Amino acid sequence: MAEWCSFEGIRLGVEPGVVTGGTTCDRVAGILGEYLQAYESDWSGVAELRTWTVRVVAERPTQGAQPGKFFAGETFWDSRVIDLYQGSLSVLPHEVHHVALGPPSADHDGWCSFGDWEAREGILQELTYLGCSE
Repeated sequence: MAEWCSFEGIRLGVEPGVVTGGTTCDRVAGILGEYLQAYESDWSGVAELRTWTVRVVAERPTQGAQPGKFFAGETFWDSRVIDLYQGSLSVLPHEVHHVALGPPSADHDGWCSFGDWEAREGILQELTYLGCSE
């Protein structure tokens, strides 16, 4: 990581390519803080999230990506890490929802109400990805 800071009490690291373009860790933290506040205003606060690390990666998909499948974000429960691609900061609420629900949430079963909320808030349109009708 090129730079470390925090948002809402959560440790945040940004890779070199993220800050090279003139963006600072504090700027990224401000954006992520807004997404987290939006999540927590309508969903239960996730206290344990404050023990996690969020990393923003520059030019590569996150760990676990497979050829033909780009991951905008991924949650790693064992290491308590969330990886986000720098162009996809809006997926933070999705990854926070994974933290809130735990490892069984990996299949996104029952997430349609969450997808509806994301769409209403203008955060992300992922109903098809979640297997929901639009």
